[in-house]
Amino acid sequence: MNRIIAIILLSVINVYADTPLPTPSKVTGLSVNGQYEFVSDPQSGTRATEVRTGNILWTIDDWFRWCFLADDGSHFVTGYNGLNLIPQNYKKDLVLITFWKNGTKIRKVTIEEIIPNLKILEKTVSHYHWGTISGFTKNGLIEILLVNNERIFYDPKTGNKTEQHN
Repeated sequence: MNRIIAIILLSVINVYADTPLPTPSKVTGLSVNGQYEFVSDPQSGTRATEVRTGNILWTIDDWFRWCFLADDGSHFVTGYNGLNLIPQNYKKDLVLITFWKNGTKIRKVTIEEIIPNLKILEKTVSHYHWGTISGFTKNGLIEILLVNNERIFYDPKTGNKTEQHN
């Protein structure tokens, strides 16, 4: 179901590919298992809590437009704030995905690492479309759908690419 929503969202985003991003606003979400939730607020930063108790697990001073919380409540993944579009004058060290553990950054992944062949980028009026972060898979990996429909997976505990995607 999450994949269907991501594909629909990606299609809608592509139609409006060069419209300005919405004003920063509060983003909320749940882990896939529903045991943990996060709130990312432009005014107060980001926090994760346990749903059952309301206990705060960790905080980050920054706000994120695009984020995902793992089923352990500890691992958090944030995407580039420009979502699926990057500037045409991007640099190869542009960070597309950041991995966190308990509010501490553990790894940043650049466009050059995610897309070694940058020729697959799809040019829009004023940007390049690179792909989308689909979210967590049923076995806890982050799935990325590239613009060429290739699916790649990262382990949120290490921030490393993995072939294990069953």
